[in-house]
Amino acid sequence: MGEQRVEVWKNVSAGRLFILKLDRRDEEELVSVPSGQTVSLTPAERKLNQNRTVSKDLDVFSNGRLEPVSLLDDEEDTKEIEANPNRVTDAEVLEIFADGKENWRGFDRRVEEISNATTLTRMLSFVGQADATARQVKCLHDRLREVDPAVYLSVVGDQVDEEIRLPSGVVVASREQL
Repeated sequence: MGEQRVEVWKNVSAGRLFILKLDRRDEEELVSVPSGQTVSLTPAERKLNQNRTVSKDLDVFSNGRLEPVSLLDDEEDTKEIEANPNRVTDAEVLEIFADGKENWRGFDRRVEEISNATTLTRMLSFVGQADATARQVKCLHDRLREVDPAVYLSVVGDQVDEEIRLPSGVVVASREQL
């Protein structure tokens, strides 16, 4: 029997994910993927999980919670996966911030393409490392509030009653602007 070709995916979300895999007898088993860890899947296993989601928004392979580390070039949907605007590597996040300092309209357009709270939250976690501008942080907050108000409130937390601040202490928005 030949070796199965696999894709490798990394859990870039803050929480643990559970993925269906097939064992040697082709029976389904639930596998835990902790935050920051990878999982190897055949394309058939990935598609099994994708077909079981209630909606596209909950598909962890396309909503930004799992990041492809290694894909198979000859799979029919590889190009679609690679073109997904919610798929952003850590290096790409830093690049988006850096490019956005010179081209704020381009930054705004790129953020507008993102339709998932997980990706936006990940981007917000880079504001200190990227030395983000107040405008960039406000843009991300505005988009997150639009995409998922509940996640926005959990991310911003107590700051909603007062002000949103950058790690440097610069005020991005006050309560009146929220």
